[in-house]
Amino acid sequence: PPAIGHDTIPDPKHHSVDGDPDIDGNMVRWSFLEVDSGVTSAVNRMKNEGKFKWIRGQMKYTFLGIRAILGWKKQLGWIKVDDEPGRIVDFSGLFCLSQCQTFGGGFKVTPGASPIQNHGSLILAFGLSKLQMLLIMGPLEKGKHVGKWGKISMQPSKSLEVRAVDKDGNPSNERHNPIMFVNVDGEAVLTTPVSMKYHENQITIRGASSIPNE
Repeated sequence: PPAIGHDTIPDPKHHSVDGDPDIDGNMVRWSFLEVDSGVTSAVNRMKNEGKFKWIRGQMKYTFLGIRAILGWKKQLGWIKVDDEPGRIVDFSGLFCLSQCQTFGGGFKVTPGASPIQNHGSLILAFGLSKLQMLLIMGPLEKGKHVGKWGKISMQPSKSLEVRAVDKDGNPSNERHNPIMFVNVDGEAVLTTPVSMKYHENQITIRGASSIPNE
């Protein structure tokens, strides 16, 4: 569903080029970089609200990240990766399905990800304590976070479905409460429940064979 109803942030609009949703009231968005949620989407939502707007550069994202972590409220959710069985997780952390390795703010969230793969790169980081989320910010910047505490994994993926869980522990079509925003290429325009699918050969990539700052 679209993220609507904010006092100062405009509601996302439907664009005919995106196509129509399977369910009325939902919204389709194409992503060419990454789709993510959890602490990362809370950071982006606060940025759009103007939090720490007097701070520029990477330091802004550090302050936003600390604030998002300290204010995070534990929620359960249901995820289904590709053809794997669905499972319930503690959404204290983040998920990210990406074709690029570095986020705004310089954080190397999906190390090694590339738009010329034939799949997305999926980071799952669930069940983290607030202390662990704070401690991971340094390794996250350098792409050294995968495998930490046995709670952060990375794998190839072509589809991901995320839902809230009802009082009986079943996947729900209702939004999370509090709302869990979903970033699409850096814009927190959707909320859970959300379904993501990878499509090949949708963009032509041009660029150098090596990157000067790597």
